[in-house]
Amino acid sequence: MDRKLSLKGVNLKRRIAIAVILITVIPSLVFVCYIYNYYISRAVLLILGLIVFLGWIIALEVLFSILRIHSESQLTLKELGEERLAKDLTVRDEVEGLETAFKLISSKVKSSLEELKDLSSRIETLNKELAKKINILSTVTQIHSFISRGEHRQAFGVVLERVREALKLSKANLLFIKEEKQGWDLEYFFEYDGSLEIFKKKYKDLFTAKSLLLLDEKHHRESILFLRESLGLRNLFVFPLQFKGEVVGVFVGGNNLYGFSFSSEDIELIETLSKSIVLIWEHRRLYRVVKDLEIYDPLTGLYNKKYLQTRLNEEIRRATTYQRPCGLLLVKITNYREIQSNFGVLEGERILKKIGEVFKESLRPIDIPARIEEDTLAVILIERNKRQSQYTGVNIIERLNSYFKEEKLKPKFSSSVAENPVDGDEAQKLISYAFSHLEDNEDR
Repeated sequence: MDRKLSLKGVNLKRRIAIAVILITVIPSLVFVCYIYNYYISRAVLLILGLIVFLGWIIALEVLFSILRIHSESQLTLKELGEERLAKDLTVRDEVEGLETAFKLISSKVKSSLEELKDLSSRIETLNKELAKKINILSTVTQIHSFISRGEHRQAFGVVLERVREALKLSKANLLFIKEEKQGWDLEYFFEYDGSLEIFKKKYKDLFTAKSLLLLDEKHHRESILFLRESLGLRNLFVFPLQFKGEVVGVFVGGNNLYGFSFSSEDIELIETLSKSIVLIWEHRRLYRVVKDLEIYDPLTGLYNKKYLQTRLNEEIRRATTYQRPCGLLLVKITNYREIQSNFGVLEGERILKKIGEVFKESLRPIDIPARIEEDTLAVILIERNKRQSQYTGVNIIERLNSYFKEEKLKPKFSSSVAENPVDGDEAQKLISYAFSHLEDNEDR
């Protein structure tokens, strides 16, 4: 019942109506009644006074509510930085001031919503740009991971995959100049087809350019128009890959989308990834140089295959000159793959390291041991004929069997020998001869 009689849930319009009724209508009715009856009791006058009093209380409450809202709206304008504007407005009363304040606040809210929408659009754009930067960073990280392992082809593949995804390309290739004894050639990476042969014919036009060449809806580079038909691409780019001012290759790609043009962001991405491509190329070149200079096998500490071939040719020439023998011994672990499958790669490497140690201990200081295959070791036996080389092989295998007799899965060995000039007068001929006789000499 109290809630029904309370004015808390009544809106401003109804409150004003109630106040007007209590102050004017009811007293007027009483006044009319007095005119007709010429008498009003004290009780009626008391009730009438109470009603008028309540009416004024409601009217004052409405007035104070308006003033409070007006005051709060002015504070809101001050917080919004519109205090000066609010003061400059000419208003006749608080209600008009309140209306003006509401208009200003509504205008400010509308402006703020537009700014918020614009900010949201800019944040979305920044998020897209950030995603691209993160994608590039991820690509660079992957590239460095492959480079550190010497897997340069995989590193090139990551770059081409990223540029295809980002630029919606149907084709992307790398072409590098490959110097050969008879002249030069092109080294292709990925998706090679006959159409790329055009680069050989137009070598001077394409490999002497110093900047990005574009062909799309907005860019019409006449120097590469012939590529549109040759490569079957409507839109394409050719970026010369430079190292120390010299062009070492080209980065080419494109698609067949209608109305497509490369944006400034696309061009920036191409230039960034091209720098990574040149870094990979240079690292690969240096890696090959270092590889050529290496003479030791990193796992066993013995010489590697390239060094053995070089030294074997030298020893063959020396033996021929002084008419002395030169022997070659091969020892193969015939069950090496089985050991790796059952006990793991690390166990296989441990066995190889120990075999390398036994080799060094069993040979003379002048002999040259090397690891020439994953599971095969070789020794150049200076001034040893085939019979003496066979004896050395038997001795080494006996020592190896003795050392590994307690192993769960003992390594098994096969050996063979070759002698200059009986079995060959060149390093490769001796090695091939010895390999052809390995399988028939297990554990001898």
